[in-house]
Amino acid sequence: MTSIGDLSSKCFGGNKEKITQIGDVLKFYHDIGVLLYFNDNNMSETVIIDIQWFIDSFKNIITDPNHARDIVENYTDWWNFYESGHILDRLLTDIWSTRRFEVSFWDRHQEKTNLLQYMQRLGLIAVGADAHYIPCMNKRAFGIEEENYFRSLHSKTSVLVFKFQFLPFFFYYRLIVACLTRTNREWRVLKDNGLCLYKNVACFDYRQHVVALAVNNSSIQLQIFQPTNVLVMKEVALKVRNTVESLLKDLLGNFHKKIDIYTVGYQCCKQEVFREHDDCFLEEKDICRKGKITCPMHGMINHHVICESSLLVYWKLDVIADISDLDDFLEQDECTNLSESELSNVNFKTFEKLTKIGRDALQLYFDRIFPPVDLVTTLTLNKDSLQRGQKFGKLVQSAKKGSEKESAQNDEVSNKELKELFSDLIQKLESSMNERLTALDKKVEETLIVIKEEITDMKTALQNQDDRLTDLEKLKHRGLPKNPNSSYKPEAPEAVIVKFVLMEDRNMILNHARNTTLPKGYAIRTDLPVHLKRKRAELAQKAYRTQEIRNEDENP
Repeated sequence: MTSIGDLSSKCFGGNKEKITQIGDVLKFYHDIGVLLYFNDNNMSETVIIDIQWFIDSFKNIITDPNHARDIVENYTDWWNFYESGHILDRLLTDIWSTRRFEVSFWDRHQEKTNLLQYMQRLGLIAVGADAHYIPCMNKRAFGIEEENYFRSLHSKTSVLVFKFQFLPFFFYYRLIVACLTRTNREWRVLKDNGLCLYKNVACFDYRQHVVALAVNNSSIQLQIFQPTNVLVMKEVALKVRNTVESLLKDLLGNFHKKIDIYTVGYQCCKQEVFREHDDCFLEEKDICRKGKITCPMHGMINHHVICESSLLVYWKLDVIADISDLDDFLEQDECTNLSESELSNVNFKTFEKLTKIGRDALQLYFDRIFPPVDLVTTLTLNKDSLQRGQKFGKLVQSAKKGSEKESAQNDEVSNKELKELFSDLIQKLESSMNERLTALDKKVEETLIVIKEEITDMKTALQNQDDRLTDLEKLKHRGLPKNPNSSYKPEAPEAVIVKFVLMEDRNMILNHARNTTLPKGYAIRTDLPVHLKRKRAELAQKAYRTQEIRNEDENP
């Protein structure tokens, strides 16, 4: 490793014109694999000119138990690193010192810092202050307790799946390092008796939501949970998806084009981010705008119906939740059961008051989903409901204790609190209304396009029908020559025999004839007239006799 200044002096001397081109030269040699150079703010002043030296620096860290006793003094710290991937900074320094790894540029601390930055930039390690994380060394399994905890959470999104044609496992390691280092510290590793980072699952805390990223043989899976069992915020889910897709796009830019293809989809029924369910994968394009359909993957024994809104509501901006989807969050265990002694202490006058508040709050909830035209007026009219709703929990306690006086005191809200509440509600309602209007406009535009195409097809069909009727009218009024030698009706016109290629043309003419009065003496038949049938029989009899005579002559 050397500095850009020293390298420029050695290569170009005092030629200032060439020194300004050093960045382009280094980028070229980096692209062809001769050296390592990144034009980032904190790395643009150094370059690694010995690739093998860099490889050895990382190789010396990922040792096995057979060699660890010879290179570290504190075997316990090393074993913790071997199991979890978390390495103390002092242990890293001891390993490099014991291995006699050369760190001599500027000073030992500066070169070590620069070397770790290169490793982090390549997704090999997440650098911390006193400890670092190397994902490829993590051997912790995501156990049964962790799985049961995720299963117990009712408020969660569907499992978003990024399915790859070819997925190197180290690519997932690079993604985890990117989540730790390139999310502006908004994603924090979840802690529960240690960091919740496992061999194939990583759990993050983002805006009081649990974000789980998992990997299996061919896909990376994403799911968001809300531990408090309130509804997952859609804006959080959209932001998380955008972040992960952005990181994937950036990481895939370093690979060959043939392996950077992945398909976005969902688990149709299992919804377990920590498990691989290849038989449950549905592509996103096969679900969008389909509503409720039979699962294309399970049509018989495991037959079930999938709903577009339940799978896509959190991950797609234009998908609106179905109210029936909220039934999963209404658990019977959340109801409060009162004994007879508790019922005797209930102040029913206050209880009726609470019932009215709940009814008004429910109406206000539907007003939020379907906002009226005059939003400000509605909020003003519901001022009392909003004010009481903020103190609903305290009123429940006062109802149990039978204290109306305490209810009235808890029911008071300052003007400042009410103003903040109104401002917050107005912002949320306007944002919700704008999202729904945008989605509605998009659906209306798509519907209009479909209607226009159908109208065009109908016009084409009608035009074809008119053309056929015009041809029929010409046939109807055509002058037909009479046949004076006919023994059937000498005064009748000669019969016109028509053979149709398309049956629909024949049926159209017959239908038109039934609804139209033909001129006297004209008729449309689907068989031959009687005299022509008689003539056909005579010709057939003559042909038969001629064939018999021929056979007798050939076989006397």
